[in-house]
Amino acid sequence: IVKQIIDNENELKTLMGIKKSVFIAPLITKKEMTFNIDNKDAVFATAKSNNAYYLLLKEQNNNQIKNLSLQKALAIPDITLGPEYDHNSNYTPHYVGIGINFPLPIFNRNQGNIKSASYNVKQANTLSQNAEIELYNNISAAYDKLVSSIQLNNKEEQDFISKYQNIYQKVFESYKSKQINLIEFLDFYDSFKSAIENHFNILLNTHLAVQEINYHAGTDVVKQ
Repeated sequence: IVKQIIDNENELKTLMGIKKSVFIAPLITKKEMTFNIDNKDAVFATAKSNNAYYLLLKEQNNNQIKNLSLQKALAIPDITLGPEYDHNSNYTPHYVGIGINFPLPIFNRNQGNIKSASYNVKQANTLSQNAEIELYNNISAAYDKLVSSIQLNNKEEQDFISKYQNIYQKVFESYKSKQINLIEFLDFYDSFKSAIENHFNILLNTHLAVQEINYHAGTDVVKQ
């Protein structure tokens, strides 16, 4: 257990940029956990405006669309028209004329780049659509986990744990005063320990669900 604590502390201090040999003590509060959360669709709408990965793919898709427009524009030849003057022209002195320039070939220009850009647009659009589906499913799963954890960590559960802890103290005192034997005490203690572990797992899963939904949303849509 000590080794695991040391490893966890090492990872935590690295993430927090701490180089000192200090122990980071957890802040334990008895304050009731309350959550302010909108409905699932509202959370998804928020995620579409803040999730970095989704926004990156959307921007890449827009860039590919702009590139396709550029490649199509390059297919149109640039024709230049301008006056010409030659003081001592071989044709006639003081020659005045109009010049027109255009690149060859005129037709079917830049078709390879246009096809490549069109493929890139389809690929980027597919990736963007998949990212939107994945984002919604991640939000939906995290939302359901949070709702489930909140339902488990209800007032009845909290009252049960509080009463169980009081019973444990009485059983412990009974064992100390030899009113019950060691076997009876250990039998009760195993049940008590199991209940406490389940309770803390509910609290842990609740906090993890909060962090997960905020991570996918790209902002703190759920505040503790």
